[in-house]
Amino acid sequence: METVTFEGNHDLVLGAGFASSSSLKTVVLPEGLTEIESQAFYGSSVESVTIPSTVTVIGANAFQSCSSLREVIIEGTSLLEVGDGAFNYCISLESINLPDSVTTIGEQAFERCSALTEITLPESLTILGAGAFLTAGLTDIYMPEGMILEEYDATSSLNTDATTTIHVVDGSWASEQQSVWEEMGHTVSVE
Repeated sequence: METVTFEGNHDLVLGAGFASSSSLKTVVLPEGLTEIESQAFYGSSVESVTIPSTVTVIGANAFQSCSSLREVIIEGTSLLEVGDGAFNYCISLESINLPDSVTTIGEQAFERCSALTEITLPESLTILGAGAFLTAGLTDIYMPEGMILEEYDATSSLNTDATTTIHVVDGSWASEQQSVWEEMGHTVSVE
């Protein structure tokens, strides 16, 4: 089974039914799905996934070790949380759009995503877990003007594996963190 497409409007939660699937390539999840539970696709061969606008939580380790996953498309603005390790070890992940509804990115959520070179953090983000981007390939991180992180580990949340430029808006909360990120070896571009 290479492609899974759910039809109709379903009110459901997706469990670990596709973990370690070796033939799965493309997944289009159904409207009505509210949560992708822990380890739902852990270690599968999925390459592309479309997450519907009704999903509010991507659970811990939901896509961990999906080494072929290249693209995640998140529709709508209902997603609130990307769980701990959700995309950990997704070494081929090149693209993910995080909607402005996301308030939490968990610990090690994008750890070792070496192909992920650019990300725009959502303005709604308030919690950025320790090691969220640990050893990721990020060369550019964009922080919107209104974003204020209430919880984050200054020494590890943005500890990437690349020379990273953090783009911030002058006068924003993010621009006030400039010296911390420069001490970590990042370049801060105040725009």
